Amino acid sequence: QISHKEDKIKIADLIASKVENGQVIGVGSGSTSYLALIRIAERIRTERLSILAIPTSLEIRMTCAQLGIPVFPQAGLDLRWG
Repeated sequence: QISHKEDKIKIADLIASKVENGQVIGVGSGSTSYLALIRIAERIRTERLSILAIPTSLEIRMTCAQLGIPVFPQAGLDLRWG
């Protein structure tokens, strides 16, 4: 059960509305992120939005795959920052 679901849906809608064609977006975890992913997936289907997601975890990668959100290829990715 998601607490404060109506507020989170409003925020998720706002997040999804700001995603633009051709963007690479970072995707975190949590209930608001999940709701935003659902809205983004709807935009991909209805508006033919073309984006790439960089998920923060395997769980989010799998969620993106289930929703039809393309993810940045993991192979050969070096994420060391220094």
